[in-house]
Amino acid sequence: MRPIDVATDAVFQWIDAHLPETPSRILEIGCGTGELAARLMQAGHNVIAIDSSEDCIRQARDYGVDARVATWPEFEADPFDIILFTRSLHHITPLEPALDRVHDMLKPDGKVIVEEFDFRAARHTEIAWLYGALNLLRASGQLKPDADGMAANLLANKGDFATWKRPEDIHTIATILHALVERFALTINESQVFLFRYAIPLLPDDEVGHELATALLDMETRLAETGGIAQIGRWFVGQREN
Repeated sequence: MRPIDVATDAVFQWIDAHLPETPSRILEIGCGTGELAARLMQAGHNVIAIDSSEDCIRQARDYGVDARVATWPEFEADPFDIILFTRSLHHITPLEPALDRVHDMLKPDGKVIVEEFDFRAARHTEIAWLYGALNLLRASGQLKPDADGMAANLLANKGDFATWKRPEDIHTIATILHALVERFALTINESQVFLFRYAIPLLPDDEVGHELATALLDMETRLAETGGIAQIGRWFVGQREN
């Protein structure tokens, strides 16, 4: 078990709860290294997964996934029951044609499922919690010394909120939501915990890292349930309207 499995399990459980009981034909856009696609496939679904990274696709194929190097919306296939964006829609530009293509490639009763995060929802409180958790792990010698990314940058700058900057080239949640409701009947708009994900690249890629990621998820969930911190993860489900 690895730290990434904690995040994959959380996403899979959420998606699985919102899928029909019968096996679905699913397209995952932005599959990364294929862990989620593999879980969906193991659950009996017919999954095609695409990503623009050849390296990621090679790793996804190692899981037995029907993974293909492709970009959206330049992808051709028969219609799907479910089109799934896993933290990828915010990168796709222009947004409107991309979602028009989703509508065209869904079956009449199909759904689009979008997993995203609301960068602007993270206030000083959320970043202070994340920094505190990361700093404790670093002090105990549990973080990779050569890791990079947002969490590593936050550590290097001693939790300075100014380092928490949304990249200018990604869509905001407001923009994504507006584009979705213009094209689909939105049936779900939920917030979920997300901050623990930033720690995953810094954790050891083994059972210890898995236990630490599990503990971080539990800590964040409990604190969010009491209203102590905001849930910056966002989930949307849209029903295709004929």
